[in-house]
Amino acid sequence: MEAKALVKRVAQFKEDQQSGARDNGQIVKQVVAFGEPAGKRIRDCKLVPVNLTMYFNGEEKLEKEKGLSHLKKIKVHQLAWKAYQQGGLLSYEDIESIFGISTSTIKRYVKQYKEKDIVVPTRGQIEDIGPGITP
Repeated sequence: MEAKALVKRVAQFKEDQQSGARDNGQIVKQVVAFGEPAGKRIRDCKLVPVNLTMYFNGEEKLEKEKGLSHLKKIKVHQLAWKAYQQGGLLSYEDIESIFGISTSTIKRYVKQYKEKDIVVPTRGQIEDIGPGITP
C-alpha cells in the first residue's frame, strides 16, 4: 500500500513539474497543505505544489532605497501569502531553502511584522507550531 502511495506521489510530482503551469520568474515548490495539524510528520502530510514568484517589478529600486534586508523581508511576506492563497503553508525551513537566509533572520522578520499586526501565514504561525503561547 505504501509503495502504491509513493508511486502516485511521484507521478503527481512529475506531472506538476512537467505541466509548465508556471510563469517566468516562478518556481514550483511542494509544501505542506493548509490544515495539516502540528505534530504530524511531514512525510505523512498532504503536500501541494505552489507557484512562487521570485521577482517583482521595482525590486531593484526598492533594494537601492531600503536595502537588501528590507527586500528579503518583503519577499518572505509575499511568498508566504502566495503559498497560503494556493492552499499551502511555507515553513521557516522552506523559506530558508528558497532564500538561503537563516531561520533566526526569518523569525526576526516575522516578529517585526507581528509587532505591526501584520500576519505572515507560515506553517508555524497558522498551525500554532512552536514554543510560543497562543493569545
